[in-house]
Amino acid sequence: MSPATSPDAANMASIIRTAEVILTCGAGGVGKTTVAAAIARAAASDGRRVALVTVDPAQRLADAMGIDLGDDLTEIDIDGPGRLFASMIDTSAAWDRLIVNRAPNPDIAQRLLVNPIYRNITARFIQSHEYIAIERLHELRNHPDVDLLVVDTPPSGHAADLLDAPERMVDFFNGNLLNWLTMPTRNRFAAVASKPFFAAVDLLLGKAFVSDLSQFFGVLRELGPGFTERAQQVEATLHEEATNFVIVTSPSPRPCREAVAFGEQLVQRKLAATAIVFNRVLPRWLDDDAVATQADALRLAADGVAAQSPLVEPRHLVAAADRADELHRVAVAERQRLDGLPVDGLVVELPLIVDRAELEMVDELAAVLMGNTR
Repeated sequence: MSPATSPDAANMASIIRTAEVILTCGAGGVGKTTVAAAIARAAASDGRRVALVTVDPAQRLADAMGIDLGDDLTEIDIDGPGRLFASMIDTSAAWDRLIVNRAPNPDIAQRLLVNPIYRNITARFIQSHEYIAIERLHELRNHPDVDLLVVDTPPSGHAADLLDAPERMVDFFNGNLLNWLTMPTRNRFAAVASKPFFAAVDLLLGKAFVSDLSQFFGVLRELGPGFTERAQQVEATLHEEATNFVIVTSPSPRPCREAVAFGEQLVQRKLAATAIVFNRVLPRWLDDDAVATQADALRLAADGVAAQSPLVEPRHLVAAADRADELHRVAVAERQRLDGLPVDGLVVELPLIVDRAELEMVDELAAVLMGNTR
């Protein structure tokens, strides 16, 4: 394990120029979607054909791009020779498309899509957002108009949900629960044995609900082989050499802990982070002791002004000195935290940017990632 080091924008630029898939992962609130947008715009401006996909329901990607986004890929104007497409996954529409594509025939797909239970369950079904994010990756992996796919994944508060979603899907379709739920429809003895149980459920929930539920799981079972095969393909996609995990975090304690934990989750699953991006980092010069020295000098100057002219208010100088001291303390704490993290691989630091429009900030970060800072 090596400690965090100085930024290496040249190496990050190399990843952006050569990678085929980049998944940005990290805690909520660290600017993960903004960094994903910056990576995508940097690559497209450099000449690549990029698809940027998010499952973020808060529409931060749409805000960052300054346009309305939907489930289909939308082309975005950029300055540069490449092309940029973006999509904000509609989880409901994505499930519908998946059902249609994986059903053995259109009749089975339609029976599930019109089932009253279906819409409610898919919103919560087996880490639905996480699975759909990886499913979308697999779906667009070989899109003819795309040579780089950037996926902005759901927040990693529960990192295993993202990494294990395909395996959980396989376990569900091969597991005892689905077998038990559909046994009465497939086995006469089981139907007789379970009759008292389902009679009681009928009284509690109503026959229509029980019928819909039974039909729902019955159709799911028919979809099982197709879903299992697809989930295994999706799982294999995560392990492809061309799939790059970029962990995004901020210098605050909790996001840093989550970044380390996510890195460990990757290692446990024989995966690895290609890079870790520390976002919103204060300038390095702020952690220099010279800042504290200059703050002291400001206070001395304030004392001198007060002594020379009691009518002059030195409070602005004192306030500036206090603010400089505060920023210095925060910058020192950040530097100690970042340098002390056990991080493997490339480390990139992105500056804290204020007083910028969203798209302007994205393009400024893209320039930093490509090493084109002014």
